[in-house]
Amino acid sequence: MFLDFMEKKAIQSILDAYCLQHNIAAAVIDLNGKVIVKSHWRSVCVNFFRKNKESCKRCIESDTTLANALDEGKEYTLYTCKNGLTDAASPIVVDGEHVANIFIGQFLTVSPDMEFFDRQVERYGFDRDDFMAALSEVAVIPEKELPALLAFLVNFTEIICELGLESMRNHNLLDEVKASESKLRRTKTFLQEIIDSMPAMLIGVDADLNILFAQQCEGGKLGGRLIEAFPFLSENEAALKKVVEERSSLTLRYAKVKVDHHLKYMDITAYPVEMPDGAGGAVVIIVDRTKEREAELMLNHASKMNAVGQLAGGVAHDFNNCLCVILGSAEILRKQLGTLAPQTLNLVDSILAASHNAEELARSLLSFSRKQSGERKLIDAHNLIKDTVSLLRRAGAKNIKIDIYMDAERSMILGHVSSLQNVLMNLGVNACHAMPSGGTLEIRTSNRTVDEFSKDAAGALLSKGEYIEIIFKDFGVGIPDEIKSKIFEPFFTTKEDGKGTGLGLALAYSMIQDHDGAITVDSALGKGASFKIILPLAPSTLSESEPDAGGKEAVALDNGKTILYVDDEELIRISTKLRLEDMGYRVFLAENADNAIEIFKKRKDEIDLILSDMVMPPGMDGEELFMVLKEIKPDVRFAIYSGFFNGYHAKSMMANGLSGFIMKPATEEELRAFVEKALRKHV
Repeated sequence: MFLDFMEKKAIQSILDAYCLQHNIAAAVIDLNGKVIVKSHWRSVCVNFFRKNKESCKRCIESDTTLANALDEGKEYTLYTCKNGLTDAASPIVVDGEHVANIFIGQFLTVSPDMEFFDRQVERYGFDRDDFMAALSEVAVIPEKELPALLAFLVNFTEIICELGLESMRNHNLLDEVKASESKLRRTKTFLQEIIDSMPAMLIGVDADLNILFAQQCEGGKLGGRLIEAFPFLSENEAALKKVVEERSSLTLRYAKVKVDHHLKYMDITAYPVEMPDGAGGAVVIIVDRTKEREAELMLNHASKMNAVGQLAGGVAHDFNNCLCVILGSAEILRKQLGTLAPQTLNLVDSILAASHNAEELARSLLSFSRKQSGERKLIDAHNLIKDTVSLLRRAGAKNIKIDIYMDAERSMILGHVSSLQNVLMNLGVNACHAMPSGGTLEIRTSNRTVDEFSKDAAGALLSKGEYIEIIFKDFGVGIPDEIKSKIFEPFFTTKEDGKGTGLGLALAYSMIQDHDGAITVDSALGKGASFKIILPLAPSTLSESEPDAGGKEAVALDNGKTILYVDDEELIRISTKLRLEDMGYRVFLAENADNAIEIFKKRKDEIDLILSDMVMPPGMDGEELFMVLKEIKPDVRFAIYSGFFNGYHAKSMMANGLSGFIMKPATEEELRAFVEKALRKHV
């Protein structure tokens, strides 16, 4: 009886507005499981979980669990189903009789466990891309926000009860009209408070799209034209008229619009309504989703960078192994052919030059994949900027005026000089190219403090601490909005074929992230571009001249020193052995970790240094070999010579006494200096 008098339109309107605000689903369901009113059911449930027989059983189990809990007299109940989503429910009780339940849910309380949902994709045979797209629409509501959410649920339930009960009394008891009017006023006030609290623009229009009412709107004058008050809706004027004329609805997700010359992302929803005089009209709801969309785009970009980085790292590792053989063999050949004709020697020199160029390419790929690691040094960012400006001027930036404003009081950072120099040079060269007829490049620094983990205004995530900001600002052609979101993507370039690889800014993005910083851009077409780099300052306790951990006591280097070289690639073992022997060392070779352990056990008193590759499938890697040899001889000198050595391995092994590491391929001079330094180190 009660359900026949329930104000379904009012409930539907409230649910739609509330669900849109909180990005959740809701429904009123009677005790027989019949849906009376529903709103914003999530695609991940409707199109995936409830369409698969096995996962649908979990959905039904969730519904049953919630309903059973309410039958036991609970005011509300909360349950996370086995599919990973959370729901809440509250009973609708009229005159002491439990007649229906109200549900809200299909949300997450923590960020999605992607491994958990990947297993569901495999288990149920879902299309991964479509499933993940549907999952991305699910709201994440922290547990601390649930009490407020559930409080609304209880209050809303009470209003539903009052609405239904009031309808019954109006139908059967005319003498209660006065009390009914009072409660209706309360309901109207309650509804108005809900509308006022919504973080959305709510606009009512007539059949000609004239504004009849407007909430949370600036410039939405009554009687004025909707399109004149909100010009960014002009592209959708025909669709909005269709809502009124055909009694249809309109939903635009992440619509790209221009507001005050800035790109915004808006959710635009319109529903048809009937005016008191019978004429048609519509309610238009506009929600600014710019921050949410930018965060999503950042996540997509990070995912894309990670995927390309893994590919680049794998290619560069194998490439380095090949280069190690070519470079080593060519250097030995160059020495042995020293008496030949210059034309023949030129061929060898060409091999060496090409190898060095290929080495630089491999290092760029490794930097992009964030797999290249080395000891970070204390760097003065101001000196780095001065060096960059000097390089820019020598590179031909003759018609560019460069103004430098070093306002940062603290400028010491920890990092890799070459990587950061490349980033600054890339920004400087790009700025010069943006001003082909000349202009001014401004470079500024300043300090900033982040008190807690937060998101920068441009969307970058920053940890608590002290930072230096470096800004490169040009007054050139600027970057169009449609391109700005792509400039940090690998292989994206606006230059002509053959004049750009599209890796410059992608590498800059990767390198700055590898330094625990962030890089962002602010630009508009015709108004120049401003690139901002944010880097953490070095701890104030660090000295600019920290002594090397191993000291500098010299060790006499002679032909009596013995090196055990471990590498799973035969050609690399042979070429490196020849290079080391040419330097005067006695060399033992091992093709894997087990072979190295066997040799070391027999000759540990003869071996002065172990030089090992890092990755040697399928057996132990370099770190595992290091730890085994330390058990045999705690003061063993052990160094890494590899094309792959990440920061995690570096910190762990250095803490355990690693004598050093050098990336493949290395020139003869680099390898010689490295081995000499490793032999000098105390362990």
